[in-house]
Amino acid sequence: MFLASSLPRMSVRYGVYATALLMIAYTFSFLDRQILNLMVGPIERSLHINDSKFALLTGGAFGVFYTVMGACPSAGWPTASVASGSCRSASPAGA
Repeated sequence: MFLASSLPRMSVRYGVYATALLMIAYTFSFLDRQILNLMVGPIERSLHINDSKFALLTGGAFGVFYTVMGACPSAGWPTASVASGSCRSASPAGA
C-alpha cells in the first residue's frame, strides 16, 4: 500500500510544463483536422472525387489508421503496448 507521503512530490513547474506540452500537441492536432476540412474543395477537384468518396477518405481511412496504430504489435505499430506495457486486447476493455 502506498502512502501519499511516500510518493515523490512533483514540482509545480513540471506540472505547468507537462500541461503546456499537452496543450501544444492538442492544438497541432486540432489545426491539422481543420486544415484538411478547409482544403475539401481543392482536394476533391484535384482527385476528381465527390463528397461521399472524400468522406470515406477522411473518416474511414483515418479510423482504420488510428485503430491499427493503437492495436497490438502483431497488427502494426506497437503504440498501445509500449504505452501500457501489454497488449490492449488482453485487458477487460479490449475483450
